[in-house]
Amino acid sequence: MRSFSLTLLAKLALDLLLGAAAASILAFALRLEWQITSYQSSIWFFTLASVAVLASVEIFFKLPWRSWRASSIRDLSHLFKAVISYGLILSAILFLFGGSLRVPRSVPFITTILAFLFMGGMRFAFRTYSEKNCPRTRREDGPKRVLIIGAGEAGIMIAREMLRHPESWLEPVAFLDDDLTKKNTVISGIPVCGKIEDLSLIHI
Repeated sequence: MRSFSLTLLAKLALDLLLGAAAASILAFALRLEWQITSYQSSIWFFTLASVAVLASVEIFFKLPWRSWRASSIRDLSHLFKAVISYGLILSAILFLFGGSLRVPRSVPFITTILAFLFMGGMRFAFRTYSEKNCPRTRREDGPKRVLIIGAGEAGIMIAREMLRHPESWLEPVAFLDDDLTKKNTVISGIPVCGKIEDLSLIHI
């Protein structure tokens, strides 16, 4: 089993705080239109169960070991599978013990949605912050402006890597692509300015 570092523990703690505790309490509040005073015991039980379930799911899907700084669509898909499993387990617990608890059946569903929004949003917020605040090696003439030939998958991947690693001092400023349907579109915040034959006309 993989060991835990302080960074992994911090990521796990944030997930449990937002994806389990905060999501569970807010789910009750939304479902009951904030009239939650008489449901305190049910809320505490459900929240503790949520924390325990999410902790197990996090370990099973190895979520703390996945990089937040380089979060991608593939990571988001993996997170989605983990959160769906989390929601299904919560629903099963409610089905088994719901007879003795005052927990609306829609609460696990709402909790699952909120957990995915909180956890996914937290990862991409961290990625955005890292990209904008990554320390750069000092360079007197500023970042080198780069024109990328081709706005296909390879070109987009190159552009994203440049944006993800500002310490490289490479700044993608535009794409050129012969596919006319891509002209004047914006991909990952970078415009497609024209065809490859227009290279001599582009000034960066």
